[in-house]
Amino acid sequence: MATSSGDSTVVIWDFVQLSNIMTFKDHVKPVWSISYHYTSNFIVTGSMDMSSRLLDIKLGRSVQTFRGHVDSVTNVNFFPSSNTFASASADKTLSLWDIRSGLCT
Repeated sequence: MATSSGDSTVVIWDFVQLSNIMTFKDHVKPVWSISYHYTSNFIVTGSMDMSSRLLDIKLGRSVQTFRGHVDSVTNVNFFPSSNTFASASADKTLSLWDIRSGLCT
């Protein structure tokens, strides 16, 4: 299980042991939204710092940053069985991102 927080972190939890497995501290402002990739190896985040990040759970680090919004990223969601995710922003835009290229499609 993963949680996002107003303290700018994303925490991965062991649901059975009820313990924190790892904490990502890559954002500098609150993290509003997270979405698991269909393989469960990656999480994408949306933050008040106007960015989204691709977090690699196996490596335990951020591997890609997606910038393009001019206000808080309020929601992110992976498309099923895809390497594309959508990000919605308080700037009233929706962007589609390819995690392989890092580009807004």
